[in-house]
Amino acid sequence: MKEKRTLYFLKIRKISGPFIIFLLLRLVQLFGLKPDDQLKINNEKDIPPAYLLGNFAESSGKILNPGRWALPDKQEKRSASAASNIGSIKEIKVEEILRAKVGSGPDELGVITPVEANPEGPMSFALSSTGEIYVLDQTNSRIQVFKDGHRIKSIQLPNKSFSDLELLPGGLMALLDSEVEKAVLILDAKGSVVNSISLVQKEIKEPGAVVGIYFKEKGSWPGLWGQMDNSSVLLAGSDIKPSSEFTVLPGLISLNGQRLFKIEFESEKQISILRSSENLKNWTQFRINFMLPLGQVYGLWEDYRGNIYLAINLYDQEKEANEVVVLNPEGKELGRVAMFIPTSPNEIYYPVRITPDGSIYQLAIENNDVIIRRYRIF
Repeated sequence: MKEKRTLYFLKIRKISGPFIIFLLLRLVQLFGLKPDDQLKINNEKDIPPAYLLGNFAESSGKILNPGRWALPDKQEKRSASAASNIGSIKEIKVEEILRAKVGSGPDELGVITPVEANPEGPMSFALSSTGEIYVLDQTNSRIQVFKDGHRIKSIQLPNKSFSDLELLPGGLMALLDSEVEKAVLILDAKGSVVNSISLVQKEIKEPGAVVGIYFKEKGSWPGLWGQMDNSSVLLAGSDIKPSSEFTVLPGLISLNGQRLFKIEFESEKQISILRSSENLKNWTQFRINFMLPLGQVYGLWEDYRGNIYLAINLYDQEKEANEVVVLNPEGKELGRVAMFIPTSPNEIYYPVRITPDGSIYQLAIENNDVIIRRYRIF
């Protein structure tokens, strides 16, 4: 059996070869193509309707017929449907729900574009159950909270090195700082630090290995978890008290807290999603093929119906696509949602969030604005 690489997120944290290539490709896109070419939609007949509704950028095309390959023991193989069977998504409604100016003013969001370092945008955002949007405005050392398109408050942060945030019960928030504090800080609604959870633990190879944080209120593994490549480490219990034992699970916990998910990077144009049984002894595998090489995996989610969502960036020297692949609980592909493609190279670690009802939210920088769009599937 061939060796497989696993991943949740392909991130660029420092100036590196891939980041330089990314900038060069952006220059080619900006200066080597006409605007009409950049906005062209692939309208081949065998592309599902869901693709064609994403009219912001060129879609990556149809699903290829998967080839043969070896599977591990105790692993069931399933394939995403071929293009002719895709199309259960009938309609996608796109709505701009937030537009904030770039800057450091009371209602603005910070974006920096230095000459000799990575350009940054807001690194992450979170959605509350009551409609608030919490945007991690780390360049201005704050969290900006919006509702109905307007800022309702700002929460000051102790530093600028946070890369992810999560909302917790009781009005608390968790913020990830794997580089300076090397810890996850727990803040109250006013921004005061009420606890700090060190990432210097024997179960964590290095603090930078924790790339994200998420909270599970129910299921077999409640608590605050740190995301590491294709595994999760328990940071705090459901009471938000630091864990005495840093349990490690081999995947990302499902919405209902009963199963695990993980991703395998099979080739430059193929990804597998694996879903565990509740006893973790067996894994079901769903393969997804793409027309363009993989760029960055934005995340993997499940909705309350059991549908699976993979948000991903794809690109080569001529084309780029941001899309969400939607599978039903049996692994059949329901369609793909093409999302907006920013033209700026500003780094955003978590530009996509998907809520339990299946709504897709995307944060993007467009000229002098930071915009959040919602994509609703019907």
